[in-house]
Parts: sequence; C-alpha cells; structure tokens
Amino acid sequence: MNRSTLFDVTGKVVLVTGGAKGIGRMISEGYVANGAKVYISSRDAKACDKACAELNALGPGSAHAIPADFYKLEDCKRLAEEFKKREDHLDILVNNSGSNWGASFDEYPDAAWTRVLTLNLHRVFTITQLLTPSLEAKATQDTPSRIINIGSVDGLRVPTLETFAYSSSKAGLHHLSRVLANHLGKRSITSNVIACGPFESKMMAQTLKDFGETIKSGIPLGRIGSPEDVAGTCLFLSSRAGSYVNGATITLDGGSVIGGTYIGLLRIAMSLKLASRLGAVASRPFPRTAPASVAFARRAKSSRSAEGQQKLLTLDLEHGDPQVYDILQKEKRRQKHFINLIPSENFTSQAVLDALGSVMQNKYSEGYPGARYYGGNEFIDQAEVLCQNRALETFGLDPAEWGVNVQPLSGSPANLHAYSAVLDVHDRLMGLDLPHGGHLSHGYQTPTKKISAISKYFETLPYRLNEETGLIDYEKLEELAMLYRPKLIVAGTSAYSRLLDYKRFRQIADKAGAYLFSDMAHVSGLVAAGVIPSPFPFSDVVTTTTHKSLRGPRGAMIFYRKGVRKVDPKTKKEVMYDLEDKINSSVFPGHQGGPHNHTITALAVALKQAQSPEFKAYQENVLVNAQALAKRLGDSKDKGGLGYTIVSGGTDNHLVLIDLKPQGVDGARVERILELVGVASNKNTVPGDKSALKPGGLRMGTPAMTTRGFTPEDFSRVADIVNRAVTITQRLDKEALEAQTEKGRKNPGSVKAFLEFVGEGDGQTEIVQLRSEVEEWVGTFALPWDSTA
Repeated sequence: MNRSTLFDVTGKVVLVTGGAKGIGRMISEGYVANGAKVYISSRDAKACDKACAELNALGPGSAHAIPADFYKLEDCKRLAEEFKKREDHLDILVNNSGSNWGASFDEYPDAAWTRVLTLNLHRVFTITQLLTPSLEAKATQDTPSRIINIGSVDGLRVPTLETFAYSSSKAGLHHLSRVLANHLGKRSITSNVIACGPFESKMMAQTLKDFGETIKSGIPLGRIGSPEDVAGTCLFLSSRAGSYVNGATITLDGGSVIGGTYIGLLRIAMSLKLASRLGAVASRPFPRTAPASVAFARRAKSSRSAEGQQKLLTLDLEHGDPQVYDILQKEKRRQKHFINLIPSENFTSQAVLDALGSVMQNKYSEGYPGARYYGGNEFIDQAEVLCQNRALETFGLDPAEWGVNVQPLSGSPANLHAYSAVLDVHDRLMGLDLPHGGHLSHGYQTPTKKISAISKYFETLPYRLNEETGLIDYEKLEELAMLYRPKLIVAGTSAYSRLLDYKRFRQIADKAGAYLFSDMAHVSGLVAAGVIPSPFPFSDVVTTTTHKSLRGPRGAMIFYRKGVRKVDPKTKKEVMYDLEDKINSSVFPGHQGGPHNHTITALAVALKQAQSPEFKAYQENVLVNAQALAKRLGDSKDKGGLGYTIVSGGTDNHLVLIDLKPQGVDGARVERILELVGVASNKNTVPGDKSALKPGGLRMGTPAMTTRGFTPEDFSRVADIVNRAVTITQRLDKEALEAQTEKGRKNPGSVKAFLEFVGEGDGQTEIVQLRSEVEEWVGTFALPWDSTA
C-alpha cells in the first residue's frame, strides 16, 4: 500500500457543475490544488472565467471554463459536445449545480417545483447520461470513473425553512445516486452523494451572520463546515482510497443530523431573531458566549413589561407581522416572474437595500450638515456630505461651479422645490406637453383643468413634437418662447426616445432671457456612465430622481449652478448665480421637514456604484437592448420585424414608445393583457391622442431587465411576447364589444367594459399559456439581491 498514491488525483480530468461559486468553488479549488485538470461550468460566464483565473494562479493543476445554463436542455447538450471536443475521457463528474426556492406553504408556486426539480434532480440525470460515454472511456474495475453528487442534509430530515421543492429534490438526488450506482457500477463507474450541512458559502453568509453561534451550538463538532471538509471528501471519493465506495450517502455536517438539537435551536433563534440589520438594539449587543435565545430569556426574567417590549422590538418581520411579510413575499415572487418593461423602474443592489434598512432611519436631522436643529447628527452629516461629494463626482462636476441638494424625497417635489426657488407665483415656465412625452410636473394642464399643481402656482405653456417626425420642434419652441417670454424652460421628458439637444435649448433660453432647467430623471444613469450627452454644460439647474436608470433608492437630487451667470452687457459687471441659498431654503424649510437619512445614505452607496466600470458596461447594455427591442418591433415584416410604428422612428436612450393606433387597439387594453401574461409595461399618450385615459401608445424600457441579465436576443423575444399580447387584445376587443353590446351595457366599447369582460384572463387559453411561458422563462433570471434565485 503506497500512501503517496492512495489519495492522488494528479492528472485526473474533472468536471464540476456550478463550480464557480460556493461549495462548487471549494471543490474545484481542492482538485486544482492537488494537480487535477478541472472544467468549471455554471450559468455565469464571467464567474467561470474569474474562478478559473484565480485557480490557475494557485496551481499546480489547471482550471478551464465551459459556461452553461443547466436549466436549458440545449445548453446541457452543448456542454457535453464541447467537453468531448476538448477531452477524450472524463475521470470525475461532480454534479453540484442547483437552485433553491423559499416561500410559505400557501404561496409555494408551481414554478418553484419546475425549476428546482429540474436543476437539482432532472439535470443531474441529464448531464450524467450525456457524459457517461466520456466516463466509460478509460474506466476499469480497479480505477473506476466517479460520479459525486452534492446533496444536502435537508434531504435527510425535515428542513428548518420552507423550501419544499429543495429538500424534496435533495432526497430524490440521494436515491438517484443509489440507482446510478447500481446501474453504472457494471460499467466501472461509481456514484456517491455527499449530504452537506452548513458551510461557509455566500448563500449561507447571512444565515451564519444571524444564527452562526446557534447553529454551531447544535453541531456536535461545534463548528461550521470549511472548504477543506467538502474538498477533502471529494478527493477521497475520487482517489484510489475511495474506489470501492459505491452507492454511499456521506453525511458531511459535523454530526448535526444525529445531534438532533441544531434544528430546534435554529427555529428558536429565528423566532427571536435580533433586528441587528435594522439597528433596533445595536447599542446593546447580546453576549457572544450565549445563543441569542438564551440571552433573550435571561433579560426576559426582569419583568413581563420588559419581555413584551423586547419581543416587540426584536422579532423579525416574518414573525412580528406575518400578514405584511406575506405581502412582501408575494411581491418578491411577482418581481421575479414578471418581465419589467417600465422605463422608470429598476432593481437596486443589496448594498443599497442594506443602507435603506439601517439605523440611519432612526435619526431626525432638520437642516443641513453643520447647521441642524437637533443634536447627535455627527454621522448623519458625514453621510450627507459624502453623498453630495459623490453626486458631483459621478457627473464630473467642479464643486466651485456646482452644488447639489440630496434631500428631496422624490422627483416631482424636487421640481416644485426648484421652480419655487427661481419663480414667483404666476411666473411663466415652458415644458414639453405631456401627450408629446413630457411629465406632469412640467406643468401639464388641459383646456378645462389644471392637472398638475405646477400649473396652479405658475403660468405654463407647453412646447410639442413635430407630429410628422416625432421629434421636438425646436423652431416652434423658439417661436413660442420669444412670444411667451418664460422665466424658465424645462428640458426634460418621460416618454421621448431621442436625445435632447441641450445646446439648442440653451440658445433658446438665452434668447428668451430664461433659466434652463433640465430634468434628467429618466436618463441620469446613462448620463453618469457617459453613454449619452450630459445636460450640465448647458443648464442652470438639473434635477433627477435616483431610482430609475441610476439604480439607487427612491429619492431625488437638485443640482444648481454657482459662480458667474453672465456679464451685464451694459455695465460689463459679472452677474453671479444666487441659486444655492434659494434652492436649499426652498427644500428646507420651504417644503420639507426632516430629510430621510436612510435614503440619503443609500444614495451615497448607489452613487459610488455609478462610478464603476461595471455600471458603465450596464448602461451600454441598456442602450443596446433598447435598440434591439425597437428594431424587432419597428422593422418591417419583410426585414424580419413586426411592423409596429415607433414614435420618432427609433431610440437613442433606454425606452421605446410604440403607437398602437394602426393596430386598432389602445395602450390601456394592451397594458392589461400584458399584465395578465406577466409583463409590466405602461400605457402612454402619443402625438395625436385625444384622451390621456385612453392613450394610443405603449411605453417600454430596458433598465430593469438589463439589470437581471437580459441580452438583445432576450429583448427580441420580449418583442414577440408583446406582439402576441397585441394579437390577443385585438381578438378580445371584438369579443368584448359583442358580448357587452348583447348585454345592453352602456358604452360597450369602453376600456372599462373591456376590462370587465377579460377579468383575470383565467378563462382565456392564450393568456394562460403565454403567462405560463413568461413565468417559466423569466424565473430563470435571478433577482440581484435574491440568494435563493
């Protein structure tokens, strides 16, 4: 017996699915460190490349990437073919790729079973079946090839969390491993499964942070699993030492299953979970030497009153308010399984969400840094100043020439605050007309009603598009401005897919003697990344929301000029900007009280992210995806498109606006059918519309789904889904009119009558089928902050 070769895997060819992250990465590193040639595969191609680069730097073995989405059968087949091109045999197959899905029993969806069972069980069989010829190629009775399946202790017991499909899939995997051992053993291939307990992986990070000590106390060995533990077990099963092991389930959990206390303690700890991330009791941490449940119990002895208060403050949302928690879980599921095409929405990052749910929300801080009306604002001041500095840095602004207020609560109030700073009541402003792509807060009114409060406080006159081109009519704007003489002109849009000519706006504003006010709420992320022109070189005031393309929390910013505004032509004296005090005073105390410090802090985080190369790449993808969506929708059918009318003929930014009037339907009806099939879009007025309640257009944007990983090909598929929804709408519109007419309903052709006829769409086969397709497809794209996705 030679100890030097007993555990040797030098030169072995290994394939690890899901090998770029977590336990899979631990396993891959173990093989590379011991001289094996490892192929790493996962859906995330960048993660594969990164893992391979890091492992190759460690050696002495090597790592090679073959990315694949194991949910897709065609990707599994492609993986097998690619592997066979590179290698004439396979010594070891580690099936680690998988998925989890948590939801309450009453809300656990069919889609969870489909996805989790497919990835965790079905595709293990698929990959094994496809690669069996490679496993057989050089296998012998003495040196069999190995299949190692990564299971879970949740497949051996009733799990703590409500992950019904996950635990069931792992139990099934354990049995499948035994079936494969019996069947493939005859071909000199062994099959074993490792039932892993808690490990120091990214997926477990938050659980270990919250309940690490409790979990450890329930494990006989008293610790969490390490990379060496799982890698070592795989090395044993892969070496000569493990060549006679076949059909085994190796429980790798430090004894938690046999210990029997881990689950009970974890359930207790979860029910009493400290709200440390919310900072509720951050100033009185529990002793590290005792589990949270024990520390809680000790303090509870002091008095029933104290016990009740402590319970009220330390219960997490799931246990403290199950009703609200249930609503949040439903909304989370909706977001995951909906295609979000609303241009003004996005998915923010985990870091931003962490800041939003932080102790910063507890502090009142009326005023500004260094001049507050309350004490205890030292760190609040630091956060706000940091946010201001990052805001200027993100847009490349000189602090000597620009200032910024980061306290506005959202975009429309920010516009009101800024208008009020430079305009007196009944002063004049001009903004793009709402039906032509403007925004309510730019002063929209009808001939009979002042819709926006802005039009009540100030006199407003809209400028419009050239209805033949769908572009802003700058000549007409200039003509109107010279007649109307506004004090302020707004350069901003909410449904305009072309770039704004800020230089032309500046020329018109100067000629009319007006301030140029740029509202870049929709495109500020694109501006920050430098992928579209900036309004700052030409503007006096710039406002933006922070949650759209900028991908931050829900808030707003007002940027204002400082220094010299102009030189008086008569006196030759410099006229200085006086916007700083006016705008700051308009925000507080003019319109707001205390700022939302948690939002400002979260905005600081988002602004740091907006300065990264990754953010610029994301914004470039937003543009490419919008162009792909517009091309598929707008190209003529003889060129492979769908033949829709794109307002302005295309897109230069993040959104696409289509005119549905040629299809004989309106945006309100199509919006509803899209919602029923799992697509969030929004009806929108287009040039020529007579009613904002029955608009002829549909507005769609790419920021949200680009965040989730959609590519141009995916957006082409989205266009096809939209087209199918329009076709369904056309058919149902006719059926609704006939049915409602037969019933003698008043206004049978109204949108309301149509919506009543369609209902929830459950009786419409086309809607149900398309809804199922969308839900299954989009569910394969992870939410950025969902570790179970």
